[in-house]
Amino acid sequence: METFSSGDKRTLSPELTKHQLFQELELSSVTYEILSNSTFSFITRTRQFLGNLDSLFFDSLFETLQSIRILLISGAFSDAYTLLRRFSDVSWLHVNLMLKLNDSSPLDELFGRGVAEMTSERFQELTEQLWHNGFCVEEIETWLKGDSSAPKKRKLDHFDLTTSVKEVYELLDRHKLSAIADRCNDHVHLNRFEILRMSGAYLSQEARYAMLGQFREDFKALLIRHICLTFAINPHYMASSDYFDALECGCEPLEGSQYWVAAFVQELFDQMIKPDRPDMAECIKNNSCMELN
Repeated sequence: METFSSGDKRTLSPELTKHQLFQELELSSVTYEILSNSTFSFITRTRQFLGNLDSLFFDSLFETLQSIRILLISGAFSDAYTLLRRFSDVSWLHVNLMLKLNDSSPLDELFGRGVAEMTSERFQELTEQLWHNGFCVEEIETWLKGDSSAPKKRKLDHFDLTTSVKEVYELLDRHKLSAIADRCNDHVHLNRFEILRMSGAYLSQEARYAMLGQFREDFKALLIRHICLTFAINPHYMASSDYFDALECGCEPLEGSQYWVAAFVQELFDQMIKPDRPDMAECIKNNSCMELN
């Protein structure tokens, strides 16, 4: 089978733009965009930043996925892989920061599983206590202030993991993730000559389809790693808005509504996580008070 064809146009054909990868990129982008908005009110306990760091990370990952989609449609597969490397780095840094911040918290009432039963007024009161009392991580503080680079990303074995996070971490396919890291590095550093020709100007239709398939596998593995660890660390991020919406309207929330899972979260699990990693989805379901189907 011929791999390269100089006569091909750079952009993907209409047929290839219907590849399932693009539907999954869209679903993932929407998920991150909604998460950025829904987590905004959960204040991160830092001195240098009054807001929610997770919201910023979700927004950054949303923008990266939007850029990846544009590059793939234009046939710039190698450039798309360099951004997949960014997606991997940023999402893993995010996991590290969430764990570092949770390890530093002296108030289980605020950031433990009891958050779902808390009123918005009590939540605000407790976060202000943490902020003013200086319960924070210095390496994160210096990064926020601009005095140092981002905190080093570590293997999760270095953290005091909860049962749910530990079980999700143990289910990760380390060999597959290592191969993805190598593939991304090859594209970033041009470790192989053929990477110079991995664009729509040279690849045949068959080679483009194969590239999209490989990219889809790599992207989904990184997405599942990030989403599952995020919800294992902060299960309340899966929650629908019904409970707090009722409180804000002065109404009595429906019984058990604090455990309802947002529709967009359930959709992501049903369409992207359960088909590839039913064990990971089941692990999240079994170790969380949230009513994930």
